[in-house]
Amino acid sequence: MERPAGHGLAITAAGREAQIVAVGLDGNIWHDVVRADGGLQGWRTPPGDGTPAMAARAVAGAASGESRILAIGTDGNAYHSLRRANGTWEPFRPVPVGPGGRAAFPAGTISAALHSGGSAQVLIGAR
Repeated sequence: MERPAGHGLAITAAGREAQIVAVGLDGNIWHDVVRADGGLQGWRTPPGDGTPAMAARAVAGAASGESRILAIGTDGNAYHSLRRANGTWEPFRPVPVGPGGRAAFPAGTISAALHSGGSAQVLIGAR
């Protein structure tokens, strides 16, 4: 398996784990978990609807163990995914309703934070 060696990296604490998100040399998002005992999950790509190559990234974790991954695709639009505490994922998909009611959100920069209740605060700098 190709390892991310990337041009983008984000790390967050989610529950008792550290979660790492990187953009690999292949342009795709890669994810790994460092468990409390020091063990690693191993690098994997999040599931999605044909997850596009990504140009930037952000990851936010919550005490519940959930994490939200945000990225900017090479198409310039913002994408998101949720990794639940049990390790299952919601599909990677475009952030809906961009400026002016657009179907996708054109982004230049992106960052995120999760609240303990599970809601996400996302900051996207439009391009």
